[in-house]
This record gives sequence, C-alpha cells and structure tokens, in this order.
Amino acid sequence: MRAHARAALAAIHRLNYVSDFGDWTNYMRTYAAGGERGHIVMSYPNGLPEHPMPYWPEVWTGLEYVYAIGLIQQGQAALAEDVVAAARERFTGARRNPFDEAECGHHYARAMASWGLVVALTGFSYDARRAVMTFAAAGQPVQWFWSTGSAWGTLRQAPDGPGGHAARLDVLSGTVRVDRLRIGSREFRPKPGPDLTAGTAAELEPVLS
Repeated sequence: MRAHARAALAAIHRLNYVSDFGDWTNYMRTYAAGGERGHIVMSYPNGLPEHPMPYWPEVWTGLEYVYAIGLIQQGQAALAEDVVAAARERFTGARRNPFDEAECGHHYARAMASWGLVVALTGFSYDARRAVMTFAAAGQPVQWFWSTGSAWGTLRQAPDGPGGHAARLDVLSGTVRVDRLRIGSREFRPKPGPDLTAGTAAELEPVLS
C-alpha cells in the first residue's frame, strides 16, 4: 500500500507540476501568472479528451496543501515543503492578497486544508475517550501547536539522550484531560495530574513499562 501511495504522489508531481505559468492557457479562470509555479488540478498526459474536466488546468492552493500532507505522511517532507512554498510564492502581497487565497470566491474555504499540515508535521492526535494525546518524536528542540474541541496550547520537546525526550505541555486556553501523552514510542504522564486547565505548564514524566 505504501508503495502504491508513493507511486501516486510521484505521478502527481511528474504530470501536474508547472514550473512557469507564463505560457499556460486556462480555459476558465486564472490563478497563476508568468513567473509563478504550482500543481494543476489534473492533467491529460495522453491528450485532451473531447470534453475535458473544465477546471483541469487551474491551480488551487487547497488541493496543493492536501498533496503536501500526503507527501509528509509518506516521508517526503522536502518535496512537501517545496509544494507549499510554490503556493505561498503566489500570495506574497505583490500580486495577490496574502490572506485571501481566492478560488470560486474570496476567502475560499478549501485553502483551510493548510491546517492539516500542522497535524501531518507534528503527528498530533487526541483520543478524548481514553484521554490520550499523541505527537511525533522530534529530532531537535521544537514548540508545536495543538488543539482539541475544548482546549489549545503548545508542546515543547527536545531530545534528552539516546531514545529519550524532555517535554512540557502548555495549556493556553480551555480545559483538557490527558491521562497519557505519547511522543513517538515513549509514554508520559502530566505531573500535575490528568485534568489540565488554562495556564498550566505541565512537565511530563516518563511512564515506566
């Protein structure tokens, strides 16, 4: 399955990446111009059919972000970073509003797929039923954002010797119950206890198996 996913992701880049939209023809709407690059909605490598999908040559940031998320999940972070960079290069403020990635309308919702990059990069998940919060293990000191339905905050972690981590969970707003926090293959418990409220900076102690 992983090989199939990687093959599909590679095909998207090979067939849909446009290095410069200067000579590109859009039949419906233009979201990229000369000197800009990105990944189009779809392509027809064997030639256009009589009735192609009308939006095929357009470039949508919302789809580019989803593509980047898939790349991260398959361990291709460098290409994912370039995909996002290409999208954001088109919205620097010089040609377009950097806070409005318009498509069918202004402030179009599809661009909010960019928030999925936070989850993909940090490995964050939260099981409210079991009160288990999970993150990926970082190879360098990081501070990552997290949010649940009732709270949000940051996780700080840093390598602490071979295979270990020093970590702290900060709750900046709301309340959340965390019985256990997993970082990679290691498990921790918040020292103040599982019920965390805004203003809590919970040091995490390893759970010994």
